[in-house]
Amino acid sequence: MMAVALMSSCTAKQVDTDTFLREMRERLDQIQSASYMIESWDYLPGNPEPRQHLFVYYKELKNQADSTVGAKYLHFSVNDSTLLDGAYDGEAKYMVYHDNKSIVRDDFTARNLPFRVVSNPFFRSAYHIIDYALTTSDSIEYLLTDSVDFYKFHLITHEEEQIEFIGGKAQHIYSSRPLIADPTSEYEIWFSKQNSLPCRIKRIQDHDINDHICHNLILNAENPAGFDLNDYLPQGYIIRPYKVRERSAVDANNMLNHPAPIWSLTDLEGKTISLKDLHSQAILLEFSATACGPCQAAIPFLKHLRKEYSDEELQIISFETWGASDSTIKFYAEKKELTYPYIRATEDMLNSYKTGGSAPWFFLLDSSHFVRKVFFGFGEGTTDQEIRDVIKQLMK
Repeated sequence: MMAVALMSSCTAKQVDTDTFLREMRERLDQIQSASYMIESWDYLPGNPEPRQHLFVYYKELKNQADSTVGAKYLHFSVNDSTLLDGAYDGEAKYMVYHDNKSIVRDDFTARNLPFRVVSNPFFRSAYHIIDYALTTSDSIEYLLTDSVDFYKFHLITHEEEQIEFIGGKAQHIYSSRPLIADPTSEYEIWFSKQNSLPCRIKRIQDHDINDHICHNLILNAENPAGFDLNDYLPQGYIIRPYKVRERSAVDANNMLNHPAPIWSLTDLEGKTISLKDLHSQAILLEFSATACGPCQAAIPFLKHLRKEYSDEELQIISFETWGASDSTIKFYAEKKELTYPYIRATEDMLNSYKTGGSAPWFFLLDSSHFVRKVFFGFGEGTTDQEIRDVIKQLMK
């Protein structure tokens, strides 16, 4: 279906809206370089308290040779603008791990995907959202509103899949229920009247809300032609190629048939839960996250297991691994009606289980707390059945 606007397409106001968007797209495409700090909030829909509140410093440089993102960029620790955390140079994505002085280079060949798994920097993100609104044949609607200090652009998509801007242009992301209940995607961009540029971008979807505000903007102070990534890469760090599950620094499967690392954690009610206090025939530990789609898809399966087995047969403990706030963890557990404990994992625990911060991971332990099987990711009809099979074996 053709794009439609909230206002009638035959009005003069609609022409002004499209003209405005074309002008903003042109202004964004003229940016040669930009340095700025992004303040971001990540929310679980329905909860006013953010899961995360972060500050990241960026350098963004135009790259006409890159037909995807259209820019090179670097991002740094907000506490030290010389400490590189990651980069994209138009050919590969770089992830810097300061704890072990290594750099992972992802040239996008390890995964068979139709797009590059790389985020868009702030101004290129605004460019691609506007370009999509002006050129797509998807079913969309949009509105431009005027306030004292800003123009606000609001885009709503009505496709069967959610629309994500990954690796530059819009991607239709298929997700089966119960992961996504509503495929509608919304994007809001605020344009400052002081400089006629975006100052805030908000993404709203069924499972996640992201809000980004741009601070301390410096425009066109650097020449993209003079950019050399080697000037920013930390010296003495080992560069290695990306592999699937790279975030797991050491393969968690190496823990098979070894005692599970011990842990003792406190839940939000102040109750202590420890591995040594779990005495069922089988124990399922899930390393999860409120912002993780596959983790949410696994919830109905875990609830079914909780109903099928008694506490003496099976105990399930799920851990938050991506740093969600206490209020978010509580809201998430209540909203999803979890029937098993959901507790925040400590950094030491994540390191000892070697998950590398990725999710979901499932560790099946026997009654002696030995690790008998490890699963990464979740697929309905595959992972769930494999977990069931191992649980049955442990019951014998």
